[in-house]
Formats: sequence, C-alpha cells, structure tokens
Amino acid sequence: MIRSIQSYFLFLGALGCVGLVGCGSSGGGVPVKGTLTIAGQPANNVILTLHPEDSTKTPVSGAVTNGSFSLVDEHGNGASPGKYKPVLAMRGGSKEQVEAAMKKGKGPPKPPVPAFPDIYLKAATSDKTVNVTGQSLSIDIPGRHQ
Repeated sequence: MIRSIQSYFLFLGALGCVGLVGCGSSGGGVPVKGTLTIAGQPANNVILTLHPEDSTKTPVSGAVTNGSFSLVDEHGNGASPGKYKPVLAMRGGSKEQVEAAMKKGKGPPKPPVPAFPDIYLKAATSDKTVNVTGQSLSIDIPGRHQ
C-alpha cells in the first residue's frame, strides 16, 4: 500500500515537472518584424515566409503591407533564432478587394505577376539568407528585371 502511494506521488511529481518544462519550452521564439523592399520600394500585397535552414525549426509567415511585416508560425508564435530563406508570394489584392469580389460571386481576384524574380517563390531556389535574432529585419529583394 505504502509503495503504491509513493509511486502515485512520484508519478504526480513527474507529471508536474513535464508540465513545467512543456510550458517553458513553448515560449514562442523571438519576434520576427521588419521591412521588405522589392527593387528598393516598400513591398505590398506580398506574403513573406521565412523557411528555416534547420529542418527541425518551423517556418514563420505573414502579410507585408507598405513594406512592413510581422511573422508568426502556425501557432501564432515567433521564430527560433537562426538562419532562414525568404520566400515570397503575391496576394490577390487587399482584404477589401477580396471581400468585394466574393460578394459578387467572382471568387478572389487573381494575384498579380510577381514584381520579384521567380527564384524567391521557393526556399530551395531563394538566394537570400536572413538571420533571425529578435532584432528588426530589413530584407531587400531585387526587382524582376534587375
């Protein structure tokens, strides 16, 4: 009986430790904020995703408006510090444009032709690397015809 009570309390203690470690490790990483320019101009209607070079880390993503971005992972957390490859995608317009098109039954507008070279559409071909440290990032991507 005493042995089973001791085992029970050891089990509860172990659960408590695991719970504390789990809460501490889900801290959310560091904030990923900054500016994105394409050919020196603030980017608009672009989705920026940073793909980690370390495959054990999670990508972070978000919309870029007037050159500014704030990126999060699928859980709404920041990123683990380290090196990432920027990947870009064009959005099909502003939130208001998408809502107006959907109300008219037309579906979302098609995204415009990217203002950036196609190599930035995939992490495997992106030639830029950014180092996420919690400091503000400044990413400049060349224009399509540069």
